[in-house]
Amino acid sequence: MSTADEMRLMDLLADRAVGELSVAEQAELAELLARHPEFDENSLDQAAALFASIAMPETHESMPEDLRRRIEAQANRIVPANRAKNSLAFPSSAARETTRSLLGRSLSWGGWILAAGLLIGISFLGREKGKGTSESAARKLEQFLATEKAYVRADGTAPDLKIAAGATGSIYWSGGQRQEGYMKLKGVPVNDPASKQYQLWIFDKERDERYPVDGGLFNVDSSGEVIIPITPKIPVKEATMFVITREPPGGVVVSDRKEIVLVASLK
Repeated sequence: MSTADEMRLMDLLADRAVGELSVAEQAELAELLARHPEFDENSLDQAAALFASIAMPETHESMPEDLRRRIEAQANRIVPANRAKNSLAFPSSAARETTRSLLGRSLSWGGWILAAGLLIGISFLGREKGKGTSESAARKLEQFLATEKAYVRADGTAPDLKIAAGATGSIYWSGGQRQEGYMKLKGVPVNDPASKQYQLWIFDKERDERYPVDGGLFNVDSSGEVIIPITPKIPVKEATMFVITREPPGGVVVSDRKEIVLVASLK
């Protein structure tokens, strides 16, 4: 499954879990699920049901404010609130508001205990996700290279030694219907997401070079080799060059390219 399809499926399923799908979106979801039968379409519905199950009648005592804040804080660490500024798909704002509403309802002590258990589960999920991210990306890249025969590879280096001295990388990309790719980077400086983030730009032969395709935001938390999935915001017809820049948190729509970290060209 391409990254773009996976992102769209997660988005549609999150909206379905809170009853926000239009007729057109329902048709789109059905078509995507038919193309990807391996995808678990019930995962987000089950999560929504779990949150709903902790809501108790208004006659019971309310959840302690500290517990409610801790659950929200843990959830926000895993699922950032601003979906538009991230390269991955996250539950819709409606889903987040529904969760806040449920957490704000009155709970019995039994409900509080269940909520505390949910907090522990969320914490564990967050740790496991962070621990396995690089391994998962590595497996996906291996699978991609084994199954995709039409991919292209572009090797890149850092043009500005003051920004990323010694940084190197390889871009593996398949356009067409797949629209999937990965970056294997080495020596890219570890960044502080609160200060700067990395952003990939894909130059398309069919587009004005002033406006390359946004290939996604990412962070580097290891000084060794890292593998990052490419998440283009729109389809790329014919990639010619990949450029990584350093941008303010949340990224930009159009980069001034003052801080170029790596350039990999197919020309």
